[in-house]
Amino acid sequence: MWDGEWTDNSGIGVSQFVCTDPTSLSFFSLYSEAGVLVGNLTTTLRAVSGVWYEAGLGDCTYGTFQLYLGADGNSFSGLYTCGDNANLGASPSPSLPPSSQ
Repeated sequence: MWDGEWTDNSGIGVSQFVCTDPTSLSFFSLYSEAGVLVGNLTTTLRAVSGVWYEAGLGDCTYGTFQLYLGADGNSFSGLYTCGDNANLGASPSPSLPPSSQ
C-alpha cells in the first residue's frame, strides 16, 4: 500500500521513498530534503505514526508525525510536530500537503 516513491503535490517537488513490513507493522521512509521517518503502521495498514529526523541546524529538525493513506491508496496526508522548538512543537498543527504515488 505505502511502498514506493511518492511525490509532493504542492509544487515543491519533494520525493519520498517508503518501505514497509506489514508483518511487523514497521514503516521506514526517506525524503529528498535529507530526512528520515520511522514508525509503526496500524493493523489496517492505512495509518502510521512515529518519529522523523532531518539533517541540519534549523528550528525544526526532529519530531513526531502521523500519516493517513487516502481512500484511493494513491495519496496521503498528515500532521507533524517539531520536537526541538517548544513553540513549534506545542501542538500537531502543521499539515502536510497531499502527496501522490
